[in-house]
Amino acid sequence: MRRPDARPGSTSTRSGSPPRPCPPTGSSSWRGAWCTPRSPGPRGRRTTNGRGSATFGRLLDASHQSLRDDYEVSHPELDRLVGLAREAGAAGARLTGAGFGGSIVALCRVERAPEVVAALRERFYAPRGAADGVGRHMFTAEPSAGAEVLTPGASPG
Repeated sequence: MRRPDARPGSTSTRSGSPPRPCPPTGSSSWRGAWCTPRSPGPRGRRTTNGRGSATFGRLLDASHQSLRDDYEVSHPELDRLVGLAREAGAAGARLTGAGFGGSIVALCRVERAPEVVAALRERFYAPRGAADGVGRHMFTAEPSAGAEVLTPGASPG
């Protein structure tokens, strides 16, 4: 369900920031839509470089809420996965992937990862007959600097 405060004519969003018209996309389904400043973007990149996991987690949560409520591109199953990850100790979680609709990414401390994985396996996948979990339906990863363009002869980084 679209948030009432995200409709044209609204004066503020739940975050307290005024909504702004979305850039035109050429799609009639998005005409009149309003955007809220919820993307992790540059602020998210800054918080991952050190002690900002709680802040980045909140940004992930806000981004998921916006994708679910403002853009209506989530699904109840994805919302359930996000909620379970958060309940199990993830700092934040959101849907991700091409087409916005098949995967989530959850941020947690290394020592919490087994608990988050176990909760998702036991409370989501096992009741659906997919208890094999890690490897087939889930995987863990550690943050990295990301992709780089390397020039022959130059040193990385």
